[in-house]
Amino acid sequence: MQSNREKWECKETPSKTGGGLQKEFYFSLLPNDIKARIFQHQHQVPPELLPQGELDIDRLKGRTERYNRASEKDRCRAHARNEILKAIKDFCAQKGFGQTRGEKVFILFYQDKKAPGINEDIYQIEKNISVATIRRWRSAFKEEGLAGLLPNYRSTQGQLKAITPDIQIFIISHIKQNPRIRPSHLFKIISKTFKPGPSRRSIYRFVDKWKLENPELWAMIEDPQRWKNNFMAAAGDMAAGIDYFCHTWEADSTPADIITADGKRCTIVGIIDVYTRKAMLFVAPTSKSTAIAACMRKGLIAWGVPGVIRRDNGKDYTSKHIDSIVISLGIETPLLPKHAPEKKPFIERFFGTLSVGLEELLPGYCGHSVAERQSIRARETWSTKIMTPGAIIEIPQTMAELQGFCDQWLKIYENSEHSGINGKTPYQRFKESSYFPPKVRDERVLDILLAPMSKPRRILKKGIAIDGPFYWADELMEYMGQRVQCRRDLENAGLVYVFKIKDGSFICKATNEPLSDQRLEDYLIAKKQHQKSIKEKVKALDSLSLGNRNALQIMMEDVVTNKQYNNIVPLQFEADTPAIREAKKAVCEPDNAPLSDPLQEVPLPKCRNSNPINPAFVDYKTDEDLDRDFNEIVEEANKKKALDLRIGRFL
Repeated sequence: MQSNREKWECKETPSKTGGGLQKEFYFSLLPNDIKARIFQHQHQVPPELLPQGELDIDRLKGRTERYNRASEKDRCRAHARNEILKAIKDFCAQKGFGQTRGEKVFILFYQDKKAPGINEDIYQIEKNISVATIRRWRSAFKEEGLAGLLPNYRSTQGQLKAITPDIQIFIISHIKQNPRIRPSHLFKIISKTFKPGPSRRSIYRFVDKWKLENPELWAMIEDPQRWKNNFMAAAGDMAAGIDYFCHTWEADSTPADIITADGKRCTIVGIIDVYTRKAMLFVAPTSKSTAIAACMRKGLIAWGVPGVIRRDNGKDYTSKHIDSIVISLGIETPLLPKHAPEKKPFIERFFGTLSVGLEELLPGYCGHSVAERQSIRARETWSTKIMTPGAIIEIPQTMAELQGFCDQWLKIYENSEHSGINGKTPYQRFKESSYFPPKVRDERVLDILLAPMSKPRRILKKGIAIDGPFYWADELMEYMGQRVQCRRDLENAGLVYVFKIKDGSFICKATNEPLSDQRLEDYLIAKKQHQKSIKEKVKALDSLSLGNRNALQIMMEDVVTNKQYNNIVPLQFEADTPAIREAKKAVCEPDNAPLSDPLQEVPLPKCRNSNPINPAFVDYKTDEDLDRDFNEIVEEANKKKALDLRIGRFL
């Protein structure tokens, strides 16, 4: 037997069937051909799948699974390639050609479709072959067997061998730190950190493979918003438990994708009823509490008072003005987490429908994203260059016109079928409601509740001061000095409603006659514009200064221009008091000298030079210079005296 002849390593164990001992061989120590036969018998593997080189059972299992998963077309192509390799081998053996010469001659016959040992079907499967292709097939068949000849097959053996676990962690950490880092930069960093490092191409393959195998993790690293939209679990229904009209509203604001006639992007405030999907829209310059209150006013008048409002967490929605409205009307406002639009999905989805269904069709549309805005801007720029005279130009609409378009579009929206409410329209859903909320019938009462609430004010002798102007009513006399709560009328800037702070009971209406003819919003805008113009005028005055010099610099110019007279010092005698003389003694006496009688006159020591030295001068005069100057002065004085005597005698 071959096992005895080659002395295979084994161990003898008692036979389970009885009758002596049986030999058990170690599979890993068996020859490759024996391993292949055993594997082929156990897994029913075709002989063509067995590689010609060293046998690896794990890799062989993988190749077998891949071959079994391949389509019939791919299997036929792999067998055709194998037949070509066999035909080339037989051709070289019959003709006595070497491998290279035999391959080149065989290719010439193959191109003419006259190659020996090749059926007509193979020409249809593999139309062209080359020396490089033949050698690649031969190498793949030797390493992987018939599975290596499958189309689009690439062996991963050794492909990531250079990417060790340490390098993999290093690459992933850099991708986490900077998701936009290029593989070429990673190659440079790795080359300086790891010796030896992988090739540039290996790093490219690893990065691409990691992104494909970890799409959710890569989305979270690159763009958390994309992960949230594509991978975040969306189980549950935010409309669950809402079974009648005005049970729950959702409110939010969004910048309009429209440039209005004033060249600005306005804001659209929206409210949607979750049960029916009916909606309200209000167009405003910006999202502020007064605009939100105006949109709520439209919904409260048309629909009624809701039980719950899911609102945004912005400062405009959580302002004291909006809080006072929901408290006064008894509306619940659950606290929603920040940056969680999925907690109010219906208003978010409604804004998407509005953007696609209306805004894209209006003149002045500026796009939903930065990329779209750039393309629109480029298209408009190019159109102006090639525009022919007399071409029609679309003029953007005003905010009032945009409000009209929104109101008309809402009628179309409410009569359109919605998949979220079982294919029904919001109007049909409204008629099916089993309950309808109460309404505030008197609009003036509603206006008072929706009016902006100022902070508590104290009643002064001139009345109630709100942002400068005073408001007065005779009923305020008995509340003089007390603090009250005021609500400003939206339609009349000169009217406020005064309430008690303690119980909220109504006191009176206070007025300011000069402001009675203005709307509150118009008054506030005019006031803000006036303040802005004053600031601009004050800023303009800065340019009127004289060369950026201040008053002190101008006054000190005389000192600078008359600097030639700075060295003239008036004659001043030295101060002399008993205390000064005693202090001089302390300065001139040595430290160990005995204290003298303060009443005894002590001659002052002579100083070497009593003239102070001005450090501004570079050259200093010695004692000889001073004596010479003194003699010159005496001579000049004697000459002058002699001249005066002569003149006196003459006279």
